[in-house]
Amino acid sequence: MHPLNELWAAEALEMSRNPGQGIDLLGNSYDIEVKFNLRKTVYVHKSWRVLGHEVGWGKTDKLCFWALGFYRLNAEVRSIRFNSQAELEKKVLERELFIVPWGWIDRYPVYHHKGETDISKWDHDILFPKYKDLPETIYTYPVKNGVVHLTKGVKKSLFV
Repeated sequence: MHPLNELWAAEALEMSRNPGQGIDLLGNSYDIEVKFNLRKTVYVHKSWRVLGHEVGWGKTDKLCFWALGFYRLNAEVRSIRFNSQAELEKKVLERELFIVPWGWIDRYPVYHHKGETDISKWDHDILFPKYKDLPETIYTYPVKNGVVHLTKGVKKSLFV
């Protein structure tokens, strides 16, 4: 789902996707890193997963933001079958995206996460920014198949 959500965010925010490594969306005056989570019917804990090295992507001469979003599907994940991205996109009911200043994430501790299974191995730093801590929404606007929320510290003039 990440490529589809990233494509949707690029279109909604009128930006270009980064074809290489680094921050996801590229613009003339600012760049954005995109994170999405599936919105389930029952929420206990809403957060996103950010890898430690991604935080360093905001240390540039350009203004950077996080785009933290949720999406809802019209079926249970385990039951979804598709042959193309277009078919998978039809399963998305809606998306919601919160634009937050880059430095907002600095409040979260970094955890070292290491482990392995029979088929994979990982060793990285990770942060978990939480929905409940998002800055106050200052402006909301509709986009195709979703909504974008600009939070405190984000200039409306950059996005609208």
